[in-house]
Parts: sequence; structure tokens; C-alpha cells
Amino acid sequence: MYLQDSVLTIFKENFPDLTLNEISKLTGIQKTRVFRILNGSEMRVSELEIFDQINAEFNGSSNIEFLT
Repeated sequence: MYLQDSVLTIFKENFPDLTLNEISKLTGIQKTRVFRILNGSEMRVSELEIFDQINAEFNGSSNIEFLT
């Protein structure tokens, strides 16, 4: 779960003041699912990609290296 933790840590650093509702609207993930993810539930790959894409748009670089 190291990759998930690093993606979430970067997300929280980039957006420290967002509420669950705001994160839900930003990501398109349901509020209850966002709550579970932020409290340690394992992410699905699609959810990881969503958080990483938002981080990449904010920072200009992705945290995930995709296989080609």
C-alpha cells in the first residue's frame, strides 16, 4: 500500500483544507468512499489514478510510472 499512501500524502499536501464533500466533487468518488479511502481503506486502481491525475495537474508530474 506504499503507492496509495504516497499519492494520498501528496494530495493532502496539495489540498489541505478540502472537505469530504469537496474532495468527492473534485474526484467524482462518492463521499462515503472518500471517507473510507482517507481512513485507510484500500483503493481501487481507478481511484488511485483519479487522485494521481489531480496531483499531476496540480504539480505538473505524476507519482505513478505507467508501463508502456
